[in-house]
Amino acid sequence: MIIALSKLRNTLKLNQPNHSATRSLLNLLIITILLLLWLIHHHQPGPAGQPEHSLLQGGDHHHHQTSTLVVDRPIIQIPSSIQPTSAQEALSSRAAEAWLSRGIILSGSEPLTPTRPIDLLWTWANDSAPIPIEQPARIPSAYLYRQHDELRFSLRSSLQSLPEGFVRSRLIITADQPSPPSTENSTPQITHSRPNWLPTLPIEHLSPPLILKHHSHIFRFIHPHKPLQAAQCQFGHLDGIRDNLLYLNDDCFFINKFSQGDFASELFGPVFRIQFDLKVADDQEDRSGTDPARGEWPSLGYSNYLLSQRFGSRERRYLSHLPKVLNIHIMREVSEIWKEEIFLVSLHTSPAYLCAWV
Repeated sequence: MIIALSKLRNTLKLNQPNHSATRSLLNLLIITILLLLWLIHHHQPGPAGQPEHSLLQGGDHHHHQTSTLVVDRPIIQIPSSIQPTSAQEALSSRAAEAWLSRGIILSGSEPLTPTRPIDLLWTWANDSAPIPIEQPARIPSAYLYRQHDELRFSLRSSLQSLPEGFVRSRLIITADQPSPPSTENSTPQITHSRPNWLPTLPIEHLSPPLILKHHSHIFRFIHPHKPLQAAQCQFGHLDGIRDNLLYLNDDCFFINKFSQGDFASELFGPVFRIQFDLKVADDQEDRSGTDPARGEWPSLGYSNYLLSQRFGSRERRYLSHLPKVLNIHIMREVSEIWKEEIFLVSLHTSPAYLCAWV
């Protein structure tokens, strides 16, 4: 285009008298055309009604729209909290391409072994605490809240079954409990739950450390009494996790002796225990606030729908009720991609409002 404008200018020079007024008018015309072409090339409007900062490069992730490829869109700066995994840091781009495309390890590459320690994370509900002020619509059966000290024995089993040096830290996440106001005009206070068998000494100084965190430490905006799934969606806000973490409910126990490769390796990534006879289907319907929204399946179906919108439709199976390996850097990236859905989950105190479990 610039060459064509140059030829036009030369032609006009030959066909018109050479005086200053003609040259000024011609220069103004060329500058105007170039400015117009620059604006057309760089102006790429985003989806109507959605700010650009809510999108990551590569597509639109709003849960009511399909994923689309954005061409010639300015690259949006990824937050500094998103870092590469240890496997991505260990492999050069050339070695990663050879491994992923051809399944070979280039000669001269350092051997990759799963030697990095892992963080263990439990979620625990203090069932002996007072019932929250907001009563659920349907009172659960009493047997769901029997205390068997499962968390204590789950922790103990990790000491006996996992190899020495494999555990970097043990982390327990539990809810804050509202305390009644001391006087009629005072406001309710938040107290931190703690298992009564847990010693009061500084457990963070143990080796490896045992850390007790409460929902107020991971919810960015509000932190009343939260259901389990709401806490799970906030794992991306955890501080102090280095790379992989092993997530357990307090009813999960280690029985056999395990090695590090049973959970993750840098070449193959995390190990998933999949229940192949249970398929998770896409479910686009939002049932928030209704009785059919209770339980994990509506949330799993909607989360699978979100994954299909971004990565394409495929069959996905149910993960067995066993400890699950997660990567903190991937969890933080998930928190950025589906920030709206995860924020909506964190707002509610009832499992009936969980419309996204990503």
